[in-house]
Amino acid sequence: MTASPSGFPRDCASVYSDWEKHKLAVAGLLRLSAVGLACSIVVLVLEAFFLRPRGTDFRVLLGPAIGVLASLAAYAHANRRGVDIERPMALATGLALVLAVAGGLGTTVGGFGAPYALGLWPVLMAWPLLMPGGLRRALLPLAGGMLLQLLALLIGSGGRMAAEDRSLAALLTFSGAIGVATAEVVESWRKRAAAASPHDWLTGALRPEDLSTRLKELCALRERDLAPFSLVMLDIDRFRDINADFGRAAGDEVLSALAEAVRGEIRGHDFFGRTGGDEFLLVLDQCEGEQALSLVERVRGRLSQAPVESGEKQVRVTFSAGIACANIGDNFTAPELIRSAERALKDGKEAARGRTALTRTEPELPLPIALASPREGKQGYLS
Repeated sequence: MTASPSGFPRDCASVYSDWEKHKLAVAGLLRLSAVGLACSIVVLVLEAFFLRPRGTDFRVLLGPAIGVLASLAAYAHANRRGVDIERPMALATGLALVLAVAGGLGTTVGGFGAPYALGLWPVLMAWPLLMPGGLRRALLPLAGGMLLQLLALLIGSGGRMAAEDRSLAALLTFSGAIGVATAEVVESWRKRAAAASPHDWLTGALRPEDLSTRLKELCALRERDLAPFSLVMLDIDRFRDINADFGRAAGDEVLSALAEAVRGEIRGHDFFGRTGGDEFLLVLDQCEGEQALSLVERVRGRLSQAPVESGEKQVRVTFSAGIACANIGDNFTAPELIRSAERALKDGKEAARGRTALTRTEPELPLPIALASPREGKQGYLS
């Protein structure tokens, strides 16, 4: 993992992570299946209503019935698994194609002249508004669904397309192209909205770029007026194990709980950001090392009093911390301070997890590290 000029890892700079896209896809799958279920029921009822006076073949009910079952199954599966569902985008694509086939089955009886020749195509047009991924992800469900619908219409008309039927075929083709283009536009605006927000989508903490900007401004200010401040690097202990044992939803709850505990202790002129998956950086203005150490222990106390609930189990959240202090007269830069906090965090974790290590920014001298243990309630020094 390489560092950017801001001092943060480069792979932490994305405002639109794979996990965020996964959660958007899960939410989109739920909405797409709900829309498919509603539209399938409507078409089923309308087809049944018009059946008797027309004396049409009962096979027209087969398509919307399949749409109801497929949508209901997709919704139940996505609702039960939540964010732990695997490959939600592939499932949504499969559902879209099944709905296209289901809608097309009803048209094979009446062809282009059937009252519901479009079948369930309107459901597929909701894809750009519900699913992330832009053109690349929309091409298969929309283009594939359009081709399946046209094929069903041709089968229903005996392979012949009258002049008046071409307008419907042109409408399907044009709407499919518009849908794919709309998906790309919506995805572009979704990314812009994510990039424009200075805060992380899950925890409300500052994003790395905005955190770096504010930290540089504070460094410049404190060099002029000679006031101390501290940086605290937090890292959740065994976060991968939490995700593996309790699921990614529980991992999200843990991140939110830590952010909430931090917000409950920092002052109005302090700020904090998320610099990695489970790493946070607190910037405590006009705060010396011992004060920062006391604040970290209060955050630790808040977390211990409110464990995260995961089903019938409780997730005990602990974290390690490294503190770097910029004292009056120190010569420092923002990246140097960040590296000092990272070194303190690393040394503290090597000693034992769930501890706080304190270092002072003196680049020319060996870095003495004060180690605070919440279990022992005392401090010691590591050489």
